[in-house]
Formats: sequence, structure tokens, C-alpha cells
Amino acid sequence: MFTEAIATLKSGLDEEPTSPYAHDRLAKALKSQEEEEEKFRKFCKEGRILIRNPKKKKEKKG
Repeated sequence: MFTEAIATLKSGLDEEPTSPYAHDRLAKALKSQEEEEEKFRKFCKEGRILIRNPKKKKEKKG
């Protein structure tokens, strides 16, 4: 989703290179994309840690 938005905003800047709105929106889209990628990397890292060090399941008392 970010990739498409960024491509569209960049093509808009080709048409209106001095548009403050387009520059602002592009900056926000790039920042949001970076934040989402960082969240994903953190999630993957946590998953790898859990796979390598699984916690023992607590035994149920019945």
C-alpha cells in the first residue's frame, strides 16, 4: 500500500515539483512506511527468539 502511494506521490511531484502538499504527503508516507517496516522487523525478531527458545507448557492439574 505504501509503495503505491509513494509512487503516485512521486509522479505527482513530477507534475507539480513545488507543491508543499505533495512534499508533505510524500514525507509522511515515507515515514509511515519506515515505521511499519521497523515494527515488522521487531515482530520477526521476537518470533525467531520464541522459535529458538520455546517456553515449556505448564502442566494442567486435573
